[in-house]
Amino acid sequence: KVLEIGSFSGSSAAAFSKYFPNCEIYCLDINISNFKFYSKKIHVFGLNSSNSKMVSKFIKKIKLQETFQYFDIIIDDGSHKLSDQLNALNHFYQYLANGGFYIIEDYKFPDYFKHLNDVNDIKIDELADNILKKRFFSSSLISSQVINLLLDSTKKVYRYKGNTDISDIVFFEKT
Repeated sequence: KVLEIGSFSGSSAAAFSKYFPNCEIYCLDINISNFKFYSKKIHVFGLNSSNSKMVSKFIKKIKLQETFQYFDIIIDDGSHKLSDQLNALNHFYQYLANGGFYIIEDYKFPDYFKHLNDVNDIKIDELADNILKKRFFSSSLISSQVINLLLDSTKKVYRYKGNTDISDIVFFEKT
């Protein structure tokens, strides 16, 4: 099960469904009018992943499905605003399966683009460092329950640089 936050047209979801024939893909985007790719394996939801009421409604809806337990992969490729990255992590990390990966694409965009650094809070790079060192940190957007979960259940953190100076991706592997 894959959760993609920020699906735009759905091309990544289409690729996942082709290369992972047994997967179910849940796509979240604030504007689904651009979505072009559909299949029985792709489930599209129009919602703002920073809106806790919308997220709760989404989680309740998919929990009603007999086959849903946890997501194996969660990919945040949404707005790239720091507040949205932290809110999504707060809302969704608890639904990541053991052995799964939580991925944040372009996680350093708030460093590169000032308008995306929209809150005075911990940046994803600092958060990753604290998780690796098993050091508690505080956040106004991530609950202490989720912080403890991150610290207790993150097996490894992988950071990669892309083909450009501003493309960075981070993977949190859950134990």
